[in-house]
Amino acid sequence: MAIHIKCEHCGHILNVPDDMKGKKVRCPNCDRKTVAAPEVDRQFVGTSAVSSAPSKYDSLRVMGRVFVFVGYLLAIIAIAYGLCRMAKLSDPGWTREGLIDFLIFFIAALVIFVACKFAGELSRVLADIGDNEANILKLLRELGDRLSQSAKR
Repeated sequence: MAIHIKCEHCGHILNVPDDMKGKKVRCPNCDRKTVAAPEVDRQFVGTSAVSSAPSKYDSLRVMGRVFVFVGYLLAIIAIAYGLCRMAKLSDPGWTREGLIDFLIFFIAALVIFVACKFAGELSRVLADIGDNEANILKLLRELGDRLSQSAKR
């Protein structure tokens, strides 16, 4: 049987197998790890306060994953290219020029990776902000509707 947990980061409700209780699971909505804590109260599941529907900001989350993937890929390519240049320049052994060339490409790879990782995290944070804003506006509308209904009575 599955247990229902709430993501600590985005509030998404997940169905997790019983054997995952207490372990970290990856949220499909925000792509972050959350602990499979005890069950979420059934009264909140299915209400508007907790939305498990896909977000209109999911494309930003996907873009964040793409940025991180591209960062890893470009960093690996830069380091491999630096190693090849170092090996080419220092055929008989390690030379100063070969080592400096490698260090330049290693630093470039590090800068590329950090920039892509930052862009990926920024897009995820913006998606979280957008989702939170949408949820707050939805809750405020519902509250306004309830207040107007109670005022009419």
